[in-house]
Amino acid sequence: MRYIIKYKHVKYLGCDDGEEMDNESEKTIYEKSTSTVLRDLLPYSEYMLEIVAFTIMDGKPVQFSVNTSETETPQVSELPSVTDVVSHSTNATLTLQISDCTLIKGPTMYYISWQCSNEWCSQQLLTKNVTSIKSPIIITNLLPYSNYTVKTEIGRLNGSLLESETAVTNFDTKTSVPNTITNLTAYSKTKNSISLRLSPPYPPTGEIAEYLVEYCYNYYHFYWRQDCKTQTFTPTSCILWPTFHCFLLEKLEEDRDYDIKVKAKNKGTDFNQPVSTMALTVVSAPDNVENLAYEWDDYYNLTLTWGHPSKTNGPLTKFITRISSTDNIICSDLSFPINESSYSITYKYIIPLGKCYSSELRITVSAFTLGEGAPKQIDGVNSPPGCPSFSEEPSIKLVTNTTIKVNLPAVNDFEQSSVMYIIVSSTNSKSQSITTIDAIPDVKNKLDLPGKLFSWIVAEFDNTTVKKEFTIGDDTKLKSDRLKRELYNAELDSNIAYVVDVVFVNEYKGLKRYRIYKMQAMTVQNVAGEKKTQEGGEDRSTPNYALFALLLLLIVPIMIFVFRKKEIKSKFNFRRLPVVTPATNLGPGRSPDVIPLTTNTESTSNSSSQVLLKPKRRLPANTVNNIL
Repeated sequence: MRYIIKYKHVKYLGCDDGEEMDNESEKTIYEKSTSTVLRDLLPYSEYMLEIVAFTIMDGKPVQFSVNTSETETPQVSELPSVTDVVSHSTNATLTLQISDCTLIKGPTMYYISWQCSNEWCSQQLLTKNVTSIKSPIIITNLLPYSNYTVKTEIGRLNGSLLESETAVTNFDTKTSVPNTITNLTAYSKTKNSISLRLSPPYPPTGEIAEYLVEYCYNYYHFYWRQDCKTQTFTPTSCILWPTFHCFLLEKLEEDRDYDIKVKAKNKGTDFNQPVSTMALTVVSAPDNVENLAYEWDDYYNLTLTWGHPSKTNGPLTKFITRISSTDNIICSDLSFPINESSYSITYKYIIPLGKCYSSELRITVSAFTLGEGAPKQIDGVNSPPGCPSFSEEPSIKLVTNTTIKVNLPAVNDFEQSSVMYIIVSSTNSKSQSITTIDAIPDVKNKLDLPGKLFSWIVAEFDNTTVKKEFTIGDDTKLKSDRLKRELYNAELDSNIAYVVDVVFVNEYKGLKRYRIYKMQAMTVQNVAGEKKTQEGGEDRSTPNYALFALLLLLIVPIMIFVFRKKEIKSKFNFRRLPVVTPATNLGPGRSPDVIPLTTNTESTSNSSSQVLLKPKRRLPANTVNNIL
């Protein structure tokens, strides 16, 4: 017995109502066995089979249909494209279509996701899964006036995804009525005007076309009446607050309490619901300044910064700064004039302090219109210490071939926390038993000596051990309480040029001051059998010109500094005034009339900090030294 098997493709299961079929697919095979395998069939399709058994004659045919299974994963050809997007303000309708339904190789799940790309909605990611795209797909919960990206992925119902390709399209939602206005504030006023500030509706739902302001006040004339006016404004950014919108109501009645209502509309929309505030057309004291901060610069100067008051309640006339210590000593009480042309979002002033060293300070800043506003205050500010100084310039008293005797005048302001170092430098290195300048790196940094010089510490004094004179190179040892070691005052070499630095250091709660006095001398040339000395540092021996050249490079800046310092002193004599007029755009600068801190706080000019006060602190006239 043999079998005749006929089969043909009758339907693509991915197409509707079998409207597509493969007319070339009808085939006939002959088989002796009772089973066979039909090969090269199309997946996800319906086939019609007819089987007839025959020997000498044909038997009765049997007909039936069979559906082939889908592919395991979708093919790229099954990915639909977006053919149309109809968007509204909060929803959109997508039409997806596959160009040829015969390419569908199995039941498909469509994973549709849409994400907003604007800053106000970048975290919004929504998804929707559908098994059919025969009808348009509606996506909801969108934000108006926003940009969206729609991504479509496909997979089988068993969860197997096509990972290599996605369909992407972009669309924009329409505008709608603005959201509610926020932060409506009458930030300034006069007897005839009110300045208003507000935050534009957020997130935006369109482009603001205009604001409508209604302002009314009640008055009594035989009976209570209300006077109302309206005015429209185009959106205008505030000068001080560029992310806000500002506008001015003018020609108002004096001393009237106005009820103000503001609403907004986008282009092509209606107005939103109004918001309201009250304002009295009388100038009053301003709110406190904002973001008050302080910083000690590399000198005795205190830098204060603060922000413009959120509400001035009238034109500002000045800022007032007051600095006092915890024991109620007034350290500074200054006034800085201001007018509307010099308004800035941030103000920066450098405040000179001539007292209140090593103290805990209280800093207050307030703004002033016709009255003084509430002060902004910072407590617990530590001030830098003062620094000791000689009553007159120290000098070289006596020089031998192995020693240099230094005259040390009386010391002013030598506090218990102060220390004085004597440091010697030359081109000749000394034995390992001496203590090099590296033991006090902060002082080494302030001295800024040439790299060719070798420097070591020969003495340390406090306010109880300081001497009127000191001999460098007398081959003795002195105890250092600060460095916890002995300082070896080794003999000097003959006919060598030396730099002698006397350095005062004072510290208070982590803040340090330095004062440096520089001298130079050359030891006497050693002659066999004779010990040479010279008074006042005058050298009668043959000089070492190479060493003097190096010292000259070191000393010349000091000479220039002293000359410049005298010139500066002759130009001005600072005295405190009740009102200080700030200069503009001066920058921090470096003043030779003050002593630096160890904390090198570099001030950076800020474009918004347009108002600076030039430092004008003077040291006593008898201070002759290199100040770092």
